[in-house]
Amino acid sequence: MAPQQPPTPTPSKPIDAGEPALPQEVGLFFTSNTLGELIDCGCRQNPLGGLARRVKWINDRGARYSGKLVVDTGGLLVAEVGAATESREQLESRFDVYMAALAATGAQAVNVGAHELALPRATLQAIADRHKIPLLSANLRNADGSAAFAESTLVEVAGLKVGVIGLVTATIPAKERLVDGAGLRVLDPVTTAGPIAKALKSKGAQIIVVAGQLRQDEIDGIGDKAPEVDLVLGSWEMDLTQRPTFLGRGYHLDPYNKGKWIGEVRLRRATRDGSDRWFVPDLRDKLSYEQGSLQRQIAYYVEQFQKEDAPGAVQAMTAQERKFADERMVSLRAKLVRVNMELQGAIDQPDGGAALLVELVPVKTDLPEDAKMKAVVDAHHVKWPPPVVRH
Repeated sequence: MAPQQPPTPTPSKPIDAGEPALPQEVGLFFTSNTLGELIDCGCRQNPLGGLARRVKWINDRGARYSGKLVVDTGGLLVAEVGAATESREQLESRFDVYMAALAATGAQAVNVGAHELALPRATLQAIADRHKIPLLSANLRNADGSAAFAESTLVEVAGLKVGVIGLVTATIPAKERLVDGAGLRVLDPVTTAGPIAKALKSKGAQIIVVAGQLRQDEIDGIGDKAPEVDLVLGSWEMDLTQRPTFLGRGYHLDPYNKGKWIGEVRLRRATRDGSDRWFVPDLRDKLSYEQGSLQRQIAYYVEQFQKEDAPGAVQAMTAQERKFADERMVSLRAKLVRVNMELQGAIDQPDGGAALLVELVPVKTDLPEDAKMKAVVDAHHVKWPPPVVRH
């Protein structure tokens, strides 16, 4: 029983492109873990992605709202942390292309992920400054303890004050070279997040967003220890979330990788007075669907284990495959426990309360491209052509 690829989630009914946004709605768009891809992912089946399409989509969709917030959670620069094979010049050019694309969407924040550490801190900052985009990292520090990048930013979008915190996992691969060797330190993201979120609240932030490249235990820790956080966007695991995952008093969302998907969140402010918590309405159907899917996957593995462990059975799985299956079962059961708990606690949006309406959008290759951004990408590829065989 060889390791299986995760199924491609079926997205929920898309937000109607022709439906006008309400006056009290702000559009939050986010991308994550592009992993060095500038054009579509190159997959033989169902190719998705592309920077010029992403720019066009975000700008067209964003025009529906009274205000637009765009963030990237990091993981832009290279395909694998600590394994960059490109020249310094090529990496600088690629990061410049990414910053140009984000600037074209009006991005207000970019988290510094582990992949970005292929370039020195000063180089990253200089390129971002040229495009007037804040680079964030609350837990990457200089050797003397001072902040290596801005910890957070407070943005006012159409009257809504949003605080954005940048965080990266504490367990960065090749840490000795990329972090210690570069004169940096990385702090625990969980203990770092809480005080910064509280400070943003004290400055008037109405919603707190973490743009992060964090492992699942770190995301869960923020949910437990930083209740001021409303949204955690992105992850180290690079999942595709079919619906928001409950996280303490907030939610977690992840748009997969390689620029294949864009996250869009409609932030609907409360229409009545009061300090309403943000809610995701109508989660029960999605939770019930996921509950059934997890139950079916668990039943499949249980059946395989029973066959393997039957007296006199021929062992079909190698030791490595058995280890993978055991780990997969633990993960599936943990997810099922969480979904069951969420179903018990799921609530609908209170009348007039603040709401988060979420959509994960596939960047299909038949979507139109932004002409100016396509020209920038093409110019980069004149000097550094993409691989002929990619995936």
